[in-house]
Amino acid sequence: TSVAKTFGPNNCLYLATDINEKALLTTRKCGSVNGVNDCVQLVSTDLTEAINHRLHHCIDLLVFNPPYVPTPTQEVGAGDISSSWAGGVDGRQVIDRFLPTVPSLLTPNGLLYLIVVKENKISEICDAMKAMDFEMTIVLERKSGPEHLSVLRFNSDIIDDGIQEMYSLDKTGLFIGQCREVDVEVIV
Repeated sequence: TSVAKTFGPNNCLYLATDINEKALLTTRKCGSVNGVNDCVQLVSTDLTEAINHRLHHCIDLLVFNPPYVPTPTQEVGAGDISSSWAGGVDGRQVIDRFLPTVPSLLTPNGLLYLIVVKENKISEICDAMKAMDFEMTIVLERKSGPEHLSVLRFNSDIIDDGIQEMYSLDKTGLFIGQCREVDVEVIV
């Protein structure tokens, strides 16, 4: 909802996906409070599985806040509240399932913003994305309680010079920029 609030209701399509119905209801309430309820479409799905075929190379901006906390593998996808944070070994089980789908989802100039913690082994994530021809930039770091959080931005090696200026984070971590006519924004 923060992306929709920042860019406003225009020619962009905003999608929010979650496997947890309660999380989707919370997103709906947040959208209502922020006046963007009508422009954010909610999709109940595991990551983007239910809509992959419709999003092929259509996403300009993808924000992924995965369950990233290192936990025992059996906690991942347990169906209770722990699913919102349980990331399995190194907190990477969901992240590693999602990253291979990114090249088929993003437009050639598309950007992925990924929220991680230090324990997720950022250098390994960088290497995995580099193997798929993506460059990584750490755009924000902050400590929150025991967590050392980072926001990683990935873009294709062949990115347009101007696209990074369209989608960037200000120093508070909020998106700044503008939508183009055919943009699709997905928050996973």
